[in-house]
Amino acid sequence: MNRRVPTRKERERLARRAEILAVARELFAEKGFHNVSMQEVAARSEFSTGSLYAFFENKDALYHDMMLDLTDDFHQRIALALDEAEDELAGLRAYLAAKAERFQQNAGLLRLYFKESGGLSASIREDLREEMCTRHNRLIERLGAIFQSGIQRGVFQPVAHPRMLALALVSLSTAVQLDGFGIGPDDTIPKDPDSVLNVLFKGLLA
Repeated sequence: MNRRVPTRKERERLARRAEILAVARELFAEKGFHNVSMQEVAARSEFSTGSLYAFFENKDALYHDMMLDLTDDFHQRIALALDEAEDELAGLRAYLAAKAERFQQNAGLLRLYFKESGGLSASIREDLREEMCTRHNRLIERLGAIFQSGIQRGVFQPVAHPRMLALALVSLSTAVQLDGFGIGPDDTIPKDPDSVLNVLFKGLLA
């Protein structure tokens, strides 16, 4: 089935929306959610305040869409990296490398999410949580399939259910990345994906 081609008006609207979201990312990362107004976003993006409200009902809605766009970009980059991997181990390395890259590129916004999302309205916060959980579950399923394939081919030992292995990898790598840009200096972020994989594959026992 042929995919519908957006009209010029629709393309222009999408382009304007993308401009606004790009400005919002800059401002929120610089100043924090509570220190940015819709008027400030409108001024920097060179739109009238009224035009801004035609795209986003309020600042919570703007933040919601900005974070979802960021999340979608992250998962698209991960999916591309996994698609290009030659085998299971290469796929896990590609996942960790792409994840580290995106975390470093968006460190300011990730700090913002963990520190200030609690200030959103309850409905926006819950919707954002549900949307992110949906994307997270798709990622876990994709990584679980990689572990399952690796177990079937004898690449990995069946030490745990593939989903548990996927959850362990995601949780461990997320904790390492968050510590790297949130607590310690930036150079603590492991650049080599094997630094995380070694914890799973080599273990702690001597």
